[in-house]
Amino acid sequence: MKRANRFAMHPGWRLLILDMGMDPVDVLSHAELPADLFAAKDAWLSPAEYFRLWHGLEASSNGRNIAVLLGKSISVDTFDPPIYASFCSANFNVALQRLAEYKRLIGPLVMDMSIGPKETAVTLTCYGYDRPLPRCFAITEAVFLTQLARMATRSAIRPLSCELVTLPGHQAECEAFLGCSIRQTSTNTIRFSAEDAGRPFLTENLGMRKFFEPDLLARLATLDGEASIVERVRAVLQDMLPSGASSLDEVARRLAMSSRSLQRRLTQSNLNYRDVLSDLRRELASHYLRHSDLSPAEISYLLGFDDPNSFLRSFKEWTGQTPGNFRSESRERKDNEAQNIQAHRFRS
Repeated sequence: MKRANRFAMHPGWRLLILDMGMDPVDVLSHAELPADLFAAKDAWLSPAEYFRLWHGLEASSNGRNIAVLLGKSISVDTFDPPIYASFCSANFNVALQRLAEYKRLIGPLVMDMSIGPKETAVTLTCYGYDRPLPRCFAITEAVFLTQLARMATRSAIRPLSCELVTLPGHQAECEAFLGCSIRQTSTNTIRFSAEDAGRPFLTENLGMRKFFEPDLLARLATLDGEASIVERVRAVLQDMLPSGASSLDEVARRLAMSSRSLQRRLTQSNLNYRDVLSDLRRELASHYLRHSDLSPAEISYLLGFDDPNSFLRSFKEWTGQTPGNFRSESRERKDNEAQNIQAHRFRS
């Protein structure tokens, strides 16, 4: 998965800063960014500039709680297309999956998800910046995800827990807003109950999502201007599979080319469409079995198979194992590695 090295400055930033009761010019001054950044056409930020903007927010806050201010101020008016497309999803899990993909278009962030029978966990990491992150950054991301779910479901969503590398200022106020405790750990992870993660979005809007989708997929596929045709096909398939769609014709339509042109370009890369689809399904299936508690039937659905038995046969062909045996062996290896590491530390 490619990482972007520049990010579009959406006009919603200026509106959000104003709604937070802050001066956009003052924020940009503290961030050492151009004073006309929010008004400039086609303005872009590097990873370092992105985090300088957050430092500017902190410096301009006069000690106020940035995370809670943002949580109380965000509105649909401030959403850029990647966030709005996620807001139009069927439920919180689907929205998080889309955000995990689209986050690359918003900032130098990587968002990993783990969906289990009891909870959905979201872990955030950053790249492209070698200085300490703004103290408000991780907690603000946690507040944003929580508030996004509340807005879309019209329910009082409360995370199960919030774990941060750096504890925020105004910790008690942040805990009161989230409705859960915040503790310091080695990762920035927020957890939601399976019930809340699967709660339907009242804002689901297939028409609007389809309106934004072609441009977003095109932007993902051309990160750094060098995505191959295989990467583009895989990016489209990842979005299609949970809906049960996987045909070459549909992929070609979403990539704005004919089926014949798509087949020809894959052939030029010494590949065929069936191989690309099969390889992606195999990789995703292995990931879900290693990192989630999803049942084979649920994984079958996420991979776009017609029925679970088709998935079971395919997985046996790929690996020579059943999904259950594969998961058991993966977890056994992981447990053995953890024990070896612990034993090594004890001997040291």
